[in-house]
Amino acid sequence: MVWAGALLHSGTKRSVIQAADMLQESLKLSRAPVDFLSDATSSRRLEAAHLTFHGDRVFHDKNKHDLAPAVLRHLWQEFPTHRELLRTWAVSVAADQSLPDDDARLVTGSLLNLAMEVHDNTIIDSVGRSLAERRRPLAVEALTTAALDPEIGRYVRTRLYQWMTAKKPPAELVALVTEICGGELAVRQPAIAMTRLARAAAHSTYSSRPMIEAFRNLSEVNPTEVARALKTWLGEQQPKRHALVAFLALASSDAGAQLLLDTASERDGRVRFVRAWQQLLSDDHAWEAADTQLTRWGSAVERGELLGDALIDLLADVYEPKVYLDRV
Repeated sequence: MVWAGALLHSGTKRSVIQAADMLQESLKLSRAPVDFLSDATSSRRLEAAHLTFHGDRVFHDKNKHDLAPAVLRHLWQEFPTHRELLRTWAVSVAADQSLPDDDARLVTGSLLNLAMEVHDNTIIDSVGRSLAERRRPLAVEALTTAALDPEIGRYVRTRLYQWMTAKKPPAELVALVTEICGGELAVRQPAIAMTRLARAAAHSTYSSRPMIEAFRNLSEVNPTEVARALKTWLGEQQPKRHALVAFLALASSDAGAQLLLDTASERDGRVRFVRAWQQLLSDDHAWEAADTQLTRWGSAVERGELLGDALIDLLADVYEPKVYLDRV
């Protein structure tokens, strides 16, 4: 109960008790319903742990500054051979969907701060992997806040990058990093966000909804940074996968499509534009998604939402005979 109270400092009474019971289960202290009912009442258990109440919220002694994080830090330092068990327990509390969102935020924040204090990156990894699958909106919120934090931000931003350097990261983790880097992180730290987004794009599908949403948002809030990155990514004779995924993600939203057309207004940009579409249309994994977006662009021209003459001129170069004949 002492440890659960530290993990959920200022959490609801029910969540603290639930976290304590989950730890008992993790320790294989199997208990039947009769054991719970014959045990001390919840209030007595909380009092025995020297936890205090304010309404329905539970606290360690608020007069002792930073007591709760000190209790967690002590737990990790004094039981180093059981850190995996403790980490699994704590993360499972945050990932449990029966826990209210506010309490899950408390757990996640406690764990991210603990990771920095004890220099344990596996805590951040566990938070990312578990919450990406079961509570992704919370994971995006918590890790975005942490990535921008002046104290723990560097640790979190490093992990976001390193997750995407794996040979084949889980799809949920790729989506998580994509959403983080396409949101507030891109507004506040655009260069850092774009670097990590490029890594995520290398593992994304060509029709990834999180990637499309990320680049739609980026093209609205920071088009200059997107255009600069795209110029670099598409500058090679044979652009890599992340560049093509990013290009098609931009093409999949109205704001992104307009940005692409704007970048094609000068000669070098036109070359990059045509080359990207040609590669997408020549790729067995990408051509169907690319064709779908070009069809959507045609409809947008008919509605007057895109400049028709400019687009027709560009597509005349895109659909060279060889590229066109490969698909008819």
